[in-house]
Amino acid sequence: MFKGILLLTSASLFSLSAHAGFFGGGDEFKCGRDDAVKAVQDYIKNEAGAKLQNYYITSPAAFHNKDIQEFQSKIDSIPMAISNVSTTSDTDGTLNCSATLSAQLPPETLAVIKSNPEYLSSIISDNGKLNNGKVVWSNYSYSLSLADNKKDISVNKINYIQNALYQIAVLAVNKDYIIDSNFNGKLLNARNDYARSDTYLNDIWKNLPDSIKASMKKSQQTWVGEKALKCGKLSDANMETTPGQTRINIYDCQTKMTNERITFLGGDNN
Repeated sequence: MFKGILLLTSASLFSLSAHAGFFGGGDEFKCGRDDAVKAVQDYIKNEAGAKLQNYYITSPAAFHNKDIQEFQSKIDSIPMAISNVSTTSDTDGTLNCSATLSAQLPPETLAVIKSNPEYLSSIISDNGKLNNGKVVWSNYSYSLSLADNKKDISVNKINYIQNALYQIAVLAVNKDYIIDSNFNGKLLNARNDYARSDTYLNDIWKNLPDSIKASMKKSQQTWVGEKALKCGKLSDANMETTPGQTRINIYDCQTKMTNERITFLGGDNN
């Protein structure tokens, strides 16, 4: 595994030192020239790979014992598109550029975001927007400079997109773990919320005067039946064979109706 890390590190350091490799191109150096566009694409992926190598060593638990190459391969496979490129100014050989950059989200990353929308913020930093399965950065500004050999291109002022690319790859490779663990947490929270409300309701009922309990016994039993009919049975929510989201929905509905009943009986849901 660490042999793989060393190989990746060596490749990355070489690539980062040149940022774009050795490009030809006899036409005027502009932001939209093919080698300039490729330099930006390579830079973003190299920087994302460098982040992966760093975090793989410093925060190994986040990768759940998966080989680093799985994550690197995912980074490499994510299509990065650069369009609407324009050169806004040229000062002392440094080009100031503006372009639309986009990263295609793998299906696994989309599945994670769909089930856990809170992860979206980690991949749309720096004014990125989710659009048709891509994260798009419009009118993104950066700068380029051409080395004296007229081949090597350095890329500057791209600070967030490489992190987004890294996060996209991590979410994709860790999809099953993220969805399963987050689902289990949501299920536990839903079950605990219901248990708290149910306990509170029972306490209120026990403390009612006997005369009121006697007069309301039939309506209380009717309410219990209506709750099960509308929300689903708690026995189904407790069964692992019941679809996961259905179990959560049953608990959430039961909790909502229980809280309404608490208010009806004079309790305080706060």
